[in-house]
Amino acid sequence: RWNVGEIVYMLCAILTDHKLLMHAEDPLVLMSAAQGLRSLMSPLPHGSHFIPYLPKTLMSIADTATLINDAASPFIIGTQTTLIQELAADGYVLSPQLIVVDLDRAELRPCSPSGDEAVPFPQGVQR
Repeated sequence: RWNVGEIVYMLCAILTDHKLLMHAEDPLVLMSAAQGLRSLMSPLPHGSHFIPYLPKTLMSIADTATLINDAASPFIIGTQTTLIQELAADGYVLSPQLIVVDLDRAELRPCSPSGDEAVPFPQGVQR
């Protein structure tokens, strides 16, 4: 379901300390995808926060929005799509500095350019 350019983009984002938010309906899909992405980095260590599944019952919506949008350090966080929908329903907007990956629809929203920190999305993969 993912093309090479999107996977390379996610790996580059992780290696350059960007924030990656993955979401899906099934927690098993989240955990498998997050762990698979992290294992692709082997033997390089992943030094940022790694939360393969953040359940929506763990903290309040406000605390979750703060964690996702205002975290000072890079992360890989996986959560259910319903939590993303609840954030939007409560008026929270996801930061443009987040790379948002929808695992159910195989869609990736690259981060918005903000100076030198933006990861450019690959236009094509050269063979």
